[in-house]
Amino acid sequence: MDMAASFLSLSFILILNALWSSALDNPYYHILVCGTGGNYSQNSTYHHNLKQLISNLINTASLSNGYAYDSYGIIPDQVTGLVLCRGDTVKENCTSCLRDYPMNNLADQSCRGQKEATMWVERCFLHYSNNRFVSTSVTFRGDGYLGDYRDNEIGPFKDVASALFKALASFAAYNTTTKYATGTIKGDYDFSQPIYGLVQCSPDLSGDDCWNCLKISTDTMVNNLTEIYFARVFGLWCDMRFDSSKFYDGNSLLELSFPLKSPPLPLGDGLYPPPLPVQGNSSYSTNKKKKGMTSVMGIILAIVNPIIAIILTSVFCICIRKRRATNRLQHAPYIPEKNRDEQNSKIRLGAANLTKIKTVESLLFDLSVIRAATDNFAQLNKLGQGGFGSVFKGVLQDEREIAVKRLSKTSKQGIEELKNELLLVANLHHNNLVRLLGACLEEEEKLLVYEFVPNRSLDNFIFDYERRKQLDWSKRFNIISGIAKGLQYLHEDSQLRIIHRDLKTSNILLDAKMNPKISDFGLARLSVVDQTKEITKRVVGTLGYMSPEYVMFGYFSTKSDVFSFGVIALEIITGRRNTRIAPWETQTLLGYVWEQWRDGRGKEVVDEAMGDEYIAREAMNCIEIGLLCCQENPDDRPTMSAVVASLVTSSHASSSFLLHPPSRPARIIARN
Repeated sequence: MDMAASFLSLSFILILNALWSSALDNPYYHILVCGTGGNYSQNSTYHHNLKQLISNLINTASLSNGYAYDSYGIIPDQVTGLVLCRGDTVKENCTSCLRDYPMNNLADQSCRGQKEATMWVERCFLHYSNNRFVSTSVTFRGDGYLGDYRDNEIGPFKDVASALFKALASFAAYNTTTKYATGTIKGDYDFSQPIYGLVQCSPDLSGDDCWNCLKISTDTMVNNLTEIYFARVFGLWCDMRFDSSKFYDGNSLLELSFPLKSPPLPLGDGLYPPPLPVQGNSSYSTNKKKKGMTSVMGIILAIVNPIIAIILTSVFCICIRKRRATNRLQHAPYIPEKNRDEQNSKIRLGAANLTKIKTVESLLFDLSVIRAATDNFAQLNKLGQGGFGSVFKGVLQDEREIAVKRLSKTSKQGIEELKNELLLVANLHHNNLVRLLGACLEEEEKLLVYEFVPNRSLDNFIFDYERRKQLDWSKRFNIISGIAKGLQYLHEDSQLRIIHRDLKTSNILLDAKMNPKISDFGLARLSVVDQTKEITKRVVGTLGYMSPEYVMFGYFSTKSDVFSFGVIALEIITGRRNTRIAPWETQTLLGYVWEQWRDGRGKEVVDEAMGDEYIAREAMNCIEIGLLCCQENPDDRPTMSAVVASLVTSSHASSSFLLHPPSRPARIIARN
């Protein structure tokens, strides 16, 4: 079956007037669609399985990120279902939404006794079926109330809405782990109010599948749009909505201006996918009736009656995820069994800290295993020396390579950094972060065991004249984007808000494909939820990368990491360290790049090792991002989500995501 047709067949559109828009804010608002999967009897085996499944789904979603998929029972009475909460819904409200509505759905006369049903509530969604969501083509027709409109406004409005949702779709699909994004767009058009939008995919979808679903839904919505009030596309794989007033919680992830300087163009690395043709069969009727709740009820019935079985194909993605999870368990780190109680392990965390990771014991390696892997820390296996000790390469008994950080025994602060590593890194999982495998705390040794990243650190390439020739523009842009995504995860997408505090090129490792991985979280510190910045008496970091407020006053925040990222981005583009341009000069790399960019000579700072083999628009946009990240006032620096959004759209003539052009960067103390 064609994937695009499948996506389209699993979503339907409701375009409503302002009266129904207000109804959506009502916590009791819901839409219920009954399938044609057959009937069951009250108190039958299927009925029992259905109740148990819904209970299991709610419990699982309440303990996770608001998403759950499961099956219960044995064929022919097996029930499969999924639940998903909207991305801005806090855990308590998600649980409340799921508990309040799905059980009521069972008693709803509209779907009583039917084996398949789907229900959308304002903040959560439920689907269950006696089918295991096989990939089956389903066609249907969705009708909605279409109000009057003014011909001179609907055309421009469609362009604005399309621009917003294409940006949101790209951001949600390729730059978040939750497949969720919100945004607003303002600009020069006839209607003055801004437009607010929200998109969300099932977390199990791949980036491409999420993009396809949202792309088709966007085209469907825009093509059938006839009123400037409110619209929402309901689907099993993806959901989207816009309104003229803000309807979601929290800040907008994206803030755009319209018109865009140029239409979106595909990037070479696939970060912003090329437009896809609209495929699939779906018809929509236009009815112009009086506004009122009476017509709303008619619409619901008009939708419910023609809707037939809605069958998901997402089980394919879910099975892939489960298979990968099984593989990860089969290839877990080799850790010999040994009685390691809290007293014998040299770590002293306390009960409060022990709850922050699943089990400290599961992270511990035997010292004998580490010694065997590193040939007793032989000098031939030494990879480098850091501020808190040495790093050695090792090979475990199952022939997997590891990197072991051996903290200095004389380091007064080493144990504190080790605690941070264990408490923070163990629960962090992102493609652009070095993965912590475990630790060893025996015989006064303080060892951290990481995955081995073969190409060592970025500084070994970017500052070596011969080696940096291996980094063409495509690789450099990928490295900049990867670092940005890793930081965004630390600052915004991980369960804990984490500030790195020592981000530099030597802490960016490169894997076999030159993908970047942020390392060394020994200096990371948690950021309090209700606190935007903190003060430390112990300033740690590297001159040239530290923000001025951190160096001079000890103030640090996520914007401190943003500053460090800006320095790294400019070093990658220029191939130069952030030092004085010459020993007799006082100007640093930041000042030099700023003056060249200000005077329209930005191309002159691009590393000559690349020659002319680079995309000028991307390079100039990256320079602007780097300068903006290095502004003296932390409030003038963008968030990492804004940086990622800018990089995603850097094929535009200019970025629509930067709120303002950069001014002169901070004058900081640089390395000599």
